[in-house]
Amino acid sequence: MIDIDGNDAIDLGVTLGSLDWPTPVALASGTCGYGEELDGLIDWSAVGAIFTKGLSLAPRAGNPAPRIWETPSGMLNAIGLENVGVAAFLRDKMPFLRRWRAEHGGCVIVNLFATSVQEYVELTRRLDDVDGIDGIEINLSCPNVSEGGIEFGRTAAGCARVTAAVRGATRKWIAVKLTPASVVAEVAGASADAGADALSVANTIPAMAIDIQSRRPRLWRVTGGLSGPAFRPIALRMVYEARRACALPIIGIGGIARGEDAVEFMLAGATAVQVGTATFTNPNAAAEVCRGVRGYLASQGEVAARDIVGTLATQEPQTH
Repeated sequence: MIDIDGNDAIDLGVTLGSLDWPTPVALASGTCGYGEELDGLIDWSAVGAIFTKGLSLAPRAGNPAPRIWETPSGMLNAIGLENVGVAAFLRDKMPFLRRWRAEHGGCVIVNLFATSVQEYVELTRRLDDVDGIDGIEINLSCPNVSEGGIEFGRTAAGCARVTAAVRGATRKWIAVKLTPASVVAEVAGASADAGADALSVANTIPAMAIDIQSRRPRLWRVTGGLSGPAFRPIALRMVYEARRACALPIIGIGGIARGEDAVEFMLAGATAVQVGTATFTNPNAAAEVCRGVRGYLASQGEVAARDIVGTLATQEPQTH
């Protein structure tokens, strides 16, 4: 049991299938690099898991610039899944992640991206026996590439196909990252039936911005993924719907910058949350979120974070 403010009366630990996290707050894929980029800038005792930058078989350069644009209450990004590739990841990035895991007790989850089912399987096999990796997050939802990712995640059949193939290639814990461009209940149920251990809800939503002086898009790729507080109500609704559709543990993602935001997701049914865009403006945002969750639990007389999950009180709509 870890409490970053030293209050041993409150248990922040949560369980997601076969994984135990010391806190319910994780760093979101694509916003924390490979973890080491934040070393010295963040209170690691607050972080229950690191979700690495999306990883592909071969290195990817991503999209040309401009790739990021700040919006009111959010951010557009079209990075295009730039990453070092699996060989360099295992050689150069895993040493830090192993040390972090040993020192802080958190979980290391590798986010995977591929353009075909066969690539997902091969990438998974390359990671299956690697020490220090607790699980994988299947990215079926990135809107910033031309093939793969979101094309699988739009439908229940696509989600089930990739999830089942990955499940057959590994013994590790699997989370499926869902897209807003889907019917949540259908893809959540299909992912569960195909062997997922958890759901990450949700990835960014496609959006755009325009420079009216040049009359050009703000992003090279024209559209990008909208994240940040502007996206939070959509992600919150998705978590609520996913919770009603299946029994898998859910990790809520979308505009979480304060403890109150994380609590909303947990009340709606998320066992844990990921902090993403907030990290760009405040590298220690995850620690502040974790402290806020602890403060809420203390104010409510709760003794464990797990006890508030899915406790939203709703009233059925009245008919006239």
